[in-house]
Amino acid sequence: MQWEIALKSEVRKLIWQPVDPGLAEGQEDIQRDFLDNLANGDRSSGQYEFVRAAQTDFFYVIRDKIAQLLLPTGNGGPRRTFLVDTHQKDQLYAFKLAGFLAEYDVEVDFNQESHDPNLSLTKFEQSVRQAQNLIILAGKVEHAWLWGRIKKAFKIVSEQFEAEDTFALENIWVYLAPASEGRLALPKFPPLIKINILDNSHTETIDPQVISPLLEQANAGGPA
Repeated sequence: MQWEIALKSEVRKLIWQPVDPGLAEGQEDIQRDFLDNLANGDRSSGQYEFVRAAQTDFFYVIRDKIAQLLLPTGNGGPRRTFLVDTHQKDQLYAFKLAGFLAEYDVEVDFNQESHDPNLSLTKFEQSVRQAQNLIILAGKVEHAWLWGRIKKAFKIVSEQFEAEDTFALENIWVYLAPASEGRLALPKFPPLIKINILDNSHTETIDPQVISPLLEQANAGGPA
């Protein structure tokens, strides 16, 4: 089988499955099991990435992946980047935050959740692999989404470490927007990556004092 041959190669693989694969009659069970194994199988070795999306959306995945490969690394390592990640419920405030950081010459990438959860997760994984600082906006979104995002970020770094790949992520910043009303109780996470709370829930405007630790990190050019 072609997949078995490809799996033996050390070259990283990107696998695409259409939303409706159109399985041939008589092959449904075999093909469905094969695709389910690819989608849900152990990818801790980093041998492949699996994307289930419409063809037009997959083109954007490829475009983003090529753009990431072309990013300058500087001094042979990953560039110092800040990734703002948001749920659709909070994306308007996230745009505001990204614009504020850009005014301070902070290099900001932006990742917003799409209507397709599989595509959203794939985009998030790709972005986290490149960023050194992950800023997750907590506002109207449920806390379960926030916990899932943090856990996924830890899982990505763990997979990179296990595969002996270079990993970039150093800090996770949880930004409390006014809609959160300052209510947050983080579960205990491993101390591999520092998790910082930026509580801006008291005002609709972005408080420079709240954001100052992030700006200090951006200007320092080194780990927090």
